[in-house]
Amino acid sequence: MLYAGLNKQKRKELSRNTGIPLENVLELVKLSDQARIGGHKKVRARLYHEAGFDTIDKMAVCDSEEMRKILADYIKKTGFKSIPPTPGEAQNTVTMAKYLKRLVQY
Repeated sequence: MLYAGLNKQKRKELSRNTGIPLENVLELVKLSDQARIGGHKKVRARLYHEAGFDTIDKMAVCDSEEMRKILADYIKKTGFKSIPPTPGEAQNTVTMAKYLKRLVQY
């Protein structure tokens, strides 16, 4: 999914060829891009995405403790079925996001 939607043109083609709405294609590409960060699979990736950390660029510029607070607040506010990352997990997310090669063009 990541490579099929690396740029706007590819995402438009994918949407046209599959009938999947463009906004859904973009969401899947963002989740696929995020899955390159260790521990960001399924529920964890969805948590970050829905709480506003939908790109690795947004993760890379956030303070890890602030990120934890935002995620914990989101879980409490929405009842999302997950737990916030540990301090180490949050720090790992920020660190990996800073150093991952940027692949997707938004």
